[in-house]
Formats: sequence, C-alpha cells, structure tokens
Amino acid sequence: MSSRTTSVWVESADKTGQAKAMDTYRISIDDRSGATLRGRVHIINPDAEAVPPGRDFALRVIVEVWHRIRHGHFFTSGEENLPDDRLHLGLDELRGVVEEPGLKSVFERLRALDRGRDARAFHERACEVVVDYRLGEIRNWPPPWDFGDEDDEEYDEDAYAGKLAAMTLEDYPYAEFTITVGDVRHVAHIGGGIHFATAIQGGFGRE
Repeated sequence: MSSRTTSVWVESADKTGQAKAMDTYRISIDDRSGATLRGRVHIINPDAEAVPPGRDFALRVIVEVWHRIRHGHFFTSGEENLPDDRLHLGLDELRGVVEEPGLKSVFERLRALDRGRDARAFHERACEVVVDYRLGEIRNWPPPWDFGDEDDEEYDEDAYAGKLAAMTLEDYPYAEFTITVGDVRHVAHIGGGIHFATAIQGGFGRE
C-alpha cells in the first residue's frame, strides 16, 4: 500500500508499514547550498554507538537517496512517534533528475562497486567524489535508551520497552554533518526536507 502527499512519498514494505531491514540511522537533509549538504544523522538503533566518520558513509547517503528516488523506496515508519520517510519534491519531478543519463551511469557504477563488497575500492572512489565530510559532536549522549542494566535484578523489560516506544526523534542521539562534493551534479537530486531511515554503514575512519 502506498500513499502520497505534497512533497512526500511513502510506501509500506510489509503489513506493519515498516521496512523489513533493521534500520540503524535516520538521516535528515536540512539544506543544500550548491555542492554542499547540511543535515543530521540520528542513531536509532541501540547497537550503534557512533555515526561513521568516513567519506564512504557520506557517499552512501548520496547514492542511497538516488536509488530510493529511482525505485520509490520510501517507507512509513511504523511508529507513531517517529516520522515517515519524506522527499523535498514530488517523486515524479525527481525521477527526471535521477534518470538523467550521465548521472544514472555514475550512480549505477557506484552502486555496483559498493555491492561488489570491495570496501576499499568504494572508499577510494568516495574520497574522489566527496571532497569534504565533517561531523559535529554527538548530542543526546549518553543515549536516552540507557534505562538500566538488563543483568540487574530490578531491570524491568516492559518498562524499558515502554520508554523506548515513547521516544521522539529529538530524543535520540544525533550528529550534525556537512558533505561537499566536487561536482554539484552528484547532489542534484537532493534538497532540504529529505528524511529517511537506513541501515547503511561506513567502514573507514575520518580522512
């Protein structure tokens, strides 16, 4: 089932309306100025302890948005307290951008490189595409889901689950970021207002 409102496209991946993969982050793009993106990465999975600092992660953000627009992969959150995925423009408008032959060719090669599981090669390509990637300090840390030690005899799993379910996006740990690419065409499909949950990762440190 899919639904569409102004500048938003969401679709359900299963009967609950949630994407089937276990998401790790929620990424918000606040602004694009020329070749520079500004936004936030929220950590929404208790198993994650940091936002990846390497440019391979930054490039995956850009490629992920391109891929999702091309295939309409934006989902409802399945949680009342967390926002649905959304776009800054209508999907039909953006598909014209992502299908531009030059851009499409570049991103298809990037996805193939990443899916080929050659992490080093993808990172090297990321360092060519992304000329600058900066992360701010993690805020809301220690994480607010650290409600207690499950090994403690007084630990209440139901209370833990209830507190976690009540958290809004603003309660989760997050870091602000800027990503600058060398060719503005690589971010032509991105604008302020995009928000999505994702399981993408980064395998390299800050360089």
